[in-house]
Amino acid sequence: MTKSIKELSEAMKILQEVLLTKVDLLEVSLKKEIAKNEKFLCCFDCEEAKGNNSKTIFVKGFNNAKPRDEIKHELRNFFRSCGGVERVFVPTECKTGVPLGFAFLDLINEEENDKALDLNGSYMGGRKLKVKMAKHRDEFHGFPDFGGCDRCLWTHNSPSYMSWN
Repeated sequence: MTKSIKELSEAMKILQEVLLTKVDLLEVSLKKEIAKNEKFLCCFDCEEAKGNNSKTIFVKGFNNAKPRDEIKHELRNFFRSCGGVERVFVPTECKTGVPLGFAFLDLINEEENDKALDLNGSYMGGRKLKVKMAKHRDEFHGFPDFGGCDRCLWTHNSPSYMSWN
């Protein structure tokens, strides 16, 4: 009887190992299926993404730990002293929605860009801003080391994206 109990215990251990292995495989398979079907909100689906031109201004240095809409609102208010702000685009990482740490904006009167450029080195929310003409920045032509979603990858490599400038 002792021999039977030992054999049964060994058989139970083997069965338990097999079941745990199958559970692990099922979990990995489910994670892959979820990842394959996962849909992300691409930042290039918004209206503000369209419109970079030779008069677009690049802004960096703001607190990008805030939600995208809050950042857009703060930038719009901050640059309102330069004139009317026509467009603010804050690119985000598609999978997380986290802002990438820079923005593009256009003023209604392009002649007032010099006022915006004078804000280079000023502080917004306790952080020092870098304000430049966007066409002089690499981010204007494509985001370095940016994975993004399939659309972003296509967008950054496509001739139509490169012709925005």
